[in-house]
Amino acid sequence: MVPLLIKKVPDVYEVQEGPYAGMLAYDFEIYKEAVWDNGSPVTANDFLFP
Repeated sequence: MVPLLIKKVPDVYEVQEGPYAGMLAYDFEIYKEAVWDNGSPVTANDFLFP
């Protein structure tokens, strides 16, 4: 697979502190050129879910 919206496959690590300790976290870096059809940038907020 080749990422299209992110610069590389995300780094994965275990959260060490806080309410999410022991869970996995993923660090993504989105391309600045990644935009929606209307020209607004793709951001992390576009992928948040409850």
